[in-house]
Amino acid sequence: MLKHQMPVTELVRGKKVIGYGAGLSLYQTQAALPLALAYVVDDAPGLAGTTACGVPVYSSERLSTENRAEIFVVIYADSPAVIFKIASSLDRLNLVWGEQYVDCALIHFESMAPRLKRLIEAPPSWQRFHRARIQRFLMSPESRSFIAGTWLYTELLDNCSARVPGDIAECGVYKGGNVLSTVTNVTPPVLAPPDHPLIDRFAGFERRAVRTPPIKKRSLFSAP
Repeated sequence: MLKHQMPVTELVRGKKVIGYGAGLSLYQTQAALPLALAYVVDDAPGLAGTTACGVPVYSSERLSTENRAEIFVVIYADSPAVIFKIASSLDRLNLVWGEQYVDCALIHFESMAPRLKRLIEAPPSWQRFHRARIQRFLMSPESRSFIAGTWLYTELLDNCSARVPGDIAECGVYKGGNVLSTVTNVTPPVLAPPDHPLIDRFAGFERRAVRTPPIKKRSLFSAP
């Protein structure tokens, strides 16, 4: 699962790049670091026959017609459970994770790392990203943060906490998945208790409107 850093742009070189997943993750990731996709596959009802990010959407059955040696698949999903489900279907096609397909968290690292380096004036850690990614895949407590988001949070804590006085509080801990990964990936004593209170209502949010306006996918872009 890519223990050593290798840019996705290098992994896909000379390959026919196919996206798996035509949801929000695809739009956000393509806005941050676009790849030249041949097409996207998604088995959600009503998506086959449409387009996403300017390329056609097909059912995943189309992958079985491709020459495995010529393609590279990018999984556009943020939930480890969804990523594993898609990975299982790709494994059945004899595609190898890290060689013939990856999840988009690796693209998120590539798109965030240069900007983060400019902001914190320190090189982001691939090792920290790799640990956070593996932990999110393997640990049982759930998290609503996307994989690269957990890594980004730990980078900011490690590099910015010393510059800003005061304690650090995490608001919205859900089931603790994000904080569990965080406390094992930052340099002690950044999160030494009791200076890192965890805050959550554990009751969700009150309904404030009868109808929430839909988000236009084309209006979502990566922050500069």
